[in-house]
Amino acid sequence: MIRIVAAAAFVVVLVLVLVLGLGLVACETTPYQTTALDGGIACGTSSCTSGEVCVEQAAGIDAADGHDTATRFCFAPPNGCYVFNCHGVKCAPCLLALCALCTDNDSGCNYVDVAERNVYCPGQ
Repeated sequence: MIRIVAAAAFVVVLVLVLVLGLGLVACETTPYQTTALDGGIACGTSSCTSGEVCVEQAAGIDAADGHDTATRFCFAPPNGCYVFNCHGVKCAPCLLALCALCTDNDSGCNYVDVAERNVYCPGQ
């Protein structure tokens, strides 16, 4: 009788561990306060809709000539791509990948900034 009770208790504990463990794995979180993507935002001469961020890719070496030649476009982050205020390699990899000079977390990634719903990519 004691063996049956012990076996039943073991099964109950095993089921609880599996259920709780799977629940934690299925619930991906981020330690940062994420930015809400509700509503539209201006993005250069255009605008992004709800669920999108504005990506600004700075121009090359002529960027300092006083002309705004940055390229801007809207991007809808997929599930698991967290948008939060950050600088450099601390930003989400899915946002870093949008910047031309940021490949494989190299030094070009150090100059990427994310502020609210704007991703700022460095030029040359």
